[in-house]
Amino acid sequence: DMLVPSHEVEGRLAEIFGRWLAESNVLRDSRALYISGVYGGDFVEGRLLALTQAAEAFHRRFYPGVYMEQGQFDREVLAPLTAAIPPSISDAHRLSILSRLKFGNELSQRRRFTELFRKYSAALRVLANDPLAYVNRIVDHRNELTHFPAPAVTPERPPTEPEEVLKYNLLLRLLLECSFLTVMGFSDDEIAGLANASETYRQYS
Repeated sequence: DMLVPSHEVEGRLAEIFGRWLAESNVLRDSRALYISGVYGGDFVEGRLLALTQAAEAFHRRFYPGVYMEQGQFDREVLAPLTAAIPPSISDAHRLSILSRLKFGNELSQRRRFTELFRKYSAALRVLANDPLAYVNRIVDHRNELTHFPAPAVTPERPPTEPEEVLKYNLLLRLLLECSFLTVMGFSDDEIAGLANASETYRQYS
């Protein structure tokens, strides 16, 4: 039932654990959130929040996180947008807009998940024929749980069934396990092979 059977790593244990321990501090947040999302006692929605945070934390640590060079963004995007803020708005509103613009160069969670889902799509197909089709569903549902948009802003739609949220969680769980295996030195082909040979994930599917 293990994702990585012992016979797959014989002779490589020192390298695998060495790489894992070398990145231990960098992995701390995503590892803790992964454990909470997989083994915690929360409802599926709470686990989804932990797993989405874990995936975003992993991407922030190991992938580029901006759309363009920061100095160029500050000069060509942030400065003119800041200057365009109407002087008539309140100070509190102005500070709110400035706070959002400040982080306007960071990749969105949707973009980060798309990159990870695309990288590990061969492994994730053990759970879904088209894993990338789930990115928007996962991010939209996560946003509904955290932002509670007003019906006037977001049209009301049928609630997401718990079984569907469970599938989101399983995809994120496998995505994170694939990400961790990359850190430990496994190739993309090895990871896809392990995922598709996993009896556990085949049963989940």
